[in-house]
Parts: sequence; C-alpha cells; structure tokens
Amino acid sequence: MNAKNTSKTQKTNSFYLFGVKAGRYFFLCFSAILFLTSFLSTAYIDNIMTQKVLYKWDLPFIGILVILLFICVVIFIINRSSKVDDRICKVFLPVTLSWIFLAGLLLIIFGRTTPAADAMTVYSMAESAANGDLGFIDGGSSYLSYYPQQIGMVTLLILPIKLWNLLGINAPAYHVLKLLNTCFAVVIVLFGYLLLNTLLKDNPRKPAICAVFLLLSGMNLPFLLYTSFLYGEIPSAAAVSVAVYALALLLSEKSSVKKQLLLSALVIVFTALAVFLRKNTLVFVIALEIVLLFEFVKSRKPALIILFLLVPLCSSSIQPAVLKAYEAATGKDVFSGVTALSYIAMGMQEAERGAGWYNGFNFDTYTESGFSSALSNELSRSAIDERLSYFRRNPSYAFRFYLEKYLSQWSDGTYASRQATWAELGGRSPFVQSIYTGFLAKPFIMICDIFQSIIYLGTACFFAFSRFSAGKASNPQTANSIKGSRTSGEDTFFLLLGIIYVFGGFLFHMLWEANSRYIFPYSLFLLPYAAAGLVLLSDRIRTILSTALHKDI
Repeated sequence: MNAKNTSKTQKTNSFYLFGVKAGRYFFLCFSAILFLTSFLSTAYIDNIMTQKVLYKWDLPFIGILVILLFICVVIFIINRSSKVDDRICKVFLPVTLSWIFLAGLLLIIFGRTTPAADAMTVYSMAESAANGDLGFIDGGSSYLSYYPQQIGMVTLLILPIKLWNLLGINAPAYHVLKLLNTCFAVVIVLFGYLLLNTLLKDNPRKPAICAVFLLLSGMNLPFLLYTSFLYGEIPSAAAVSVAVYALALLLSEKSSVKKQLLLSALVIVFTALAVFLRKNTLVFVIALEIVLLFEFVKSRKPALIILFLLVPLCSSSIQPAVLKAYEAATGKDVFSGVTALSYIAMGMQEAERGAGWYNGFNFDTYTESGFSSALSNELSRSAIDERLSYFRRNPSYAFRFYLEKYLSQWSDGTYASRQATWAELGGRSPFVQSIYTGFLAKPFIMICDIFQSIIYLGTACFFAFSRFSAGKASNPQTANSIKGSRTSGEDTFFLLLGIIYVFGGFLFHMLWEANSRYIFPYSLFLLPYAAAGLVLLSDRIRTILSTALHKDI
C-alpha cells in the first residue's frame, strides 16, 4: 500500500514538475520577445490631445548603458545585503512606502488632475449617490445600462465622498479620493514585499531580491502617476495583491483548519472585490482557477477545491447582486450592457488612436440595436466576419495591424499614464505640466521605455536562470545558490499564476479592445519576477567577472 502511495505521489510530482518546467520555458520565450520589442522599439503619443499612438525604433546603445548602470546598482545592493541581511529591507521598506505616499500627495497638490471621460462619469455618479440621488439608475438612458461593470467603482467612492462632504471643505472630493488611491498603491507594494518574504523564506538571496523589488516599485513612474487616476486599476491591483499573499500563506504554512478557513475567505473576498472594481480582472480569476486545480492535484488540500468552487461563484455574482440592490432602491432596471462580442469586433477595427483601440463601435452597436444583446451580437458577428474576410485577402495588412496592436500595448512604457491623467481644471504646476506637453514629455517617455525593458529583461532572466522542483529541497541553502535559485513546490504556484495571468492577459487584449492602460496591472505583477531575475543576472555577471579576474591573476 505504501509502495502504491509512493508511486502515485511520484507520478503526481512528475506531472506537476512537467507543467512547471513547460510553463517556465514557454514564458521565457514570451518574456524574451517582450524584452526585444520593448528594447528595440517604443510606442508613444506625441500629441496629448489626439492621443494617436506612434512608433519609433530606439537607439540600442542608450538602453544598454542605462541597463548596465542599473545592474551595477543591483550588484551594489547585493553586496550590501550580504553584509547586513534583512536589515537592508528595514531601511528600504519604509523609505519606499513613504516615497510612494509622498509622490502621490505631491501630485495631488501640484498635479491637480481631474477625472475625465469615463472616470468623470463614474465619479459624478458616486457623488450623486453620496448626496442621496440615484437618478443615474435610469434604464436605457443610464450610463450603467451601457457599462454596468462600473458599479463597482461607483460603490467604492460613495462612502469617502460622504465623509469628505461632512467636513464642509470647499474643494472637490476627487482630490481626497486620489489620496485614497495613493494608500492603495502603498498596499500594492507592501503586500508584494510580504509575498516575496513568504516565498523566499529559505532563500539566502531574499534580502537582495526584496530590496530590488522595492527599488523597482519606487522608480516606477507610471505607477506613481496612476495614483491620480480615479478608476479601477490601482484599487483592483491592491485587492489582487492581498488575495495572492493570502494564498501564498495558505499554501506555504501547515496551519490549523481555522486559519486555513480564514486565509481562504481572504482569497475569496479580495479576488471578488478585485473583479467588482475592474471586470477585466476576470483574467486573473481564470489564471487562479487553473493554478488552484493544478495545486489540488499535487497536494489534495480540501481548502483548494473549496476555493476553486467559490472564487468564480463570488467573483461573478457580486456585481449582479449590487446592481439588483440599486434597482430595488430605485424601481428602475439597468440593462445588461454592451456585449463582449462587440468589444472583440471593435478590437479588429481601425481607430484614430491605434489599431484595435476604442472607436465607439460597441457603444453605437448597442444603441442601434435598441439595447438588445442578441441583435448587438448579430451585428458584431457580421463585423467580425467582414474583418476576417479582409484579413484573409490582405495578409500583410493583417500582420501589420496586429503587430501595431501588440506594440501599442506592450511596448508603451508609460502604459498611457499621461493620457489617463492629463485633464486638469487649473492650478497645475509648470513642472508637472511639462510631463504632458512640455520639455519633460520626451524624457518621461524614454525613462519609462527603458524601465519597461528592465522589467522584461529581469523577468526573462528569472525564467532563464531559476530552477524549480516539485517538492521541498533537502538543503535550501545549497538549492538556493547563486547558480540559480531553486523554488520549492509550495512556492511554484506564483510562478504558474504569473505565467497564466500575464500570457492570458496578452491573448485577451489581442482579441479585446486595445489600450496600453489595460496592460498596466500586468506590469505590476511582473515586478517580483523582475527583481529576482535581476539579482540572478547580477550574480551571473559577478561570477563571470570574478572567474575572469582570477584567471588573469
């Protein structure tokens, strides 16, 4: 019986290890492609008003010099961390979190960004609800009847606006909401740091990797700029970071049933909250479901199958439940909204800003169909068939179209942070304004582009140099040598989660409406991989240099 159980366990571990290794080599290729396209080209906007996406080839030697300089910084951090161990993070953590909060506060004071377009509509609805007016729930004429998924952000903003109104301060509430967004940004970095501490508990490189992660987080200019953008990206990413950390604890600790239930509840609640605030986070839910099933096959933990069943149920039901509550309060219905198929059809069309970007097709189709999902889908299928026929007749055009769609999203190092935050109602400082329309615009784009290349390079190096096992290493200190860190089976869930989530996002947004802003959450998810990869790359470089110098001597 024991022999049978042992054989079964070995087969399970072999299956698990095969999946991990296959995912590793696949994502190594994918991240290498991301690096090469980002390193050699840049997607950017020159005119902040038209926001048309342009493309240009980069000068490689500038990028190489900056990357080498950054690696020198990483090597310095490694040398310091080897001397002071975890104490380096006790300095880096509060400094980084304080800097992110301070940067967000300075942008509130000097940036004076105001919500615009959809963000302004969402804010206005929340402001009305905070004042007791639910008139925005108004059947076909309601914005929510087109985009019911926005009810999440509306609901989130109501209470802070109410509290702000009680203070009686004569200033728009959205300024204090940006402060709340800044706190969410701090949460993202804090829980990313806690996640790395959990995953790397036996890794001697933990201090260096955590320090580099904090350095990357503090240098992430689009991340800092997005603290002034009142939409779902930052709050949803904060909820995801808490959910992933709770899952890491659940998988890495042999805890009591009570603690397992608590951690499972946190995963469910914060994943559902992430989807409630930003519906595209369903891509994360799909990735999480695949990983939970994979982990259950290996460990047979009952909590994982419970999560597997409850995560999608709660994530898909929270928005309809809240909408029903609004409908019950007003006696008016909210329509089902523009259809998914119309987004896919729009993603195959030309637009003023770029290939596959928003051109109003989904909105117009839903209106012309009389708010009928069936008729809207029929019109969308016809549009899809028409574009497919055109692509077949013009393969070179089809290749160029999807190449531009890819580059406009994954090679824009700013992640549309300038476009998202450029609107203001006066009072913006000349220095901040220069990022949008002045002398700092081009340097900002260049710095963001090189930073993106560093993130992609670090991610590729992580998958190139790391080794993975299906179970605990017998000697963690040896397994986690500078020749390449070995990750235990309890930690590989994050490896698989990142592979499926980011590549799933790539596939999704190649089909869906394009926008580099949609790629921003995936870039945040890559930061831990990039930090570990840059440390491994620096270790390799130090080893090669040390060997070469020793031979010369």
